[in-house]
Amino acid sequence: MSIKDKSKDAAAAAICAAAASATALWAMSLKLTVTHYSLRSDKLREKLRLALVTDLHSGHYGKGQKVLLDAVEREEPDIMLLGGDICDRVRSDDGADEFILAAVKLLPCYFAAGNHEFKSGRVAEIKRRFAEDGVVVLEGEMRKATVRGQSINICGVDDPRIDFYPDSGRCFLSELDGLRSAVSAANAGADLSSRRDVQGVFDSPYSVLIAHRPEYIRTYASCGFDLVVSGHAHGGQWRLPGFMSGVFAPGQGIRPEYTGGCRRVGNTDFIVSRGLSRLSPPVPRFFNPPELVVIDLLPG
Repeated sequence: MSIKDKSKDAAAAAICAAAASATALWAMSLKLTVTHYSLRSDKLREKLRLALVTDLHSGHYGKGQKVLLDAVEREEPDIMLLGGDICDRVRSDDGADEFILAAVKLLPCYFAAGNHEFKSGRVAEIKRRFAEDGVVVLEGEMRKATVRGQSINICGVDDPRIDFYPDSGRCFLSELDGLRSAVSAANAGADLSSRRDVQGVFDSPYSVLIAHRPEYIRTYASCGFDLVVSGHAHGGQWRLPGFMSGVFAPGQGIRPEYTGGCRRVGNTDFIVSRGLSRLSPPVPRFFNPPELVVIDLLPG
């Protein structure tokens, strides 16, 4: 082989190595991303913007959670939905508390607990602390949120597998049945509640459910919610560009169906966040950067 040929081979090898390194850096990136979705409903008169934060696992995004909080503030949401696993079962709650204390100063926050809050053994303490900080903690409840004269019903249930946690004292199906009745009652009153009164207040029966685990979407959708938001699946951990599904998700196994994105299930819009965790067990994220979700709810 001539010196010229050897030089060409060396150059080709260097280019391949550089390309492989660049691809690896892209694939393993943990830089925060923001994903936007827009949904329309004739139950709405005014645009509302929701921020969905899930699976923080008490991680840190810069000093004082500045990176994450700045991203939220730039999007100017009206309401924040906290979809569970904001805390972690083994890590301290410092990162979660730091974020919550700052977030409640920016906008109203609604929280439903995930499996890690329960597995930590501190779920009652976490809920109490969040509530004292100003978060609305939902345990099979519906609350009305009103922004610029437009109201929506925000519902939340604890992690659906709470029945498996010792001494939880709660039943997911019972909580969901209660919400089903509440949503039915709200929808039954739509003709009356959708009319503007003299103050221009518009009471919509549009209902949002915060439920941590996405694999129960058929059950959630059967209750008549307009929108369900979940997390838990961490985007399937490993993903390939152009494919929605990841490799593995707890509760769904290999090639899980619900790991991220937006889809329609019956009459319900369903959004799953890939979550914000940057922890790597059992495998690191691959083509799957952490995600803040922003949802625009638009009239008609």
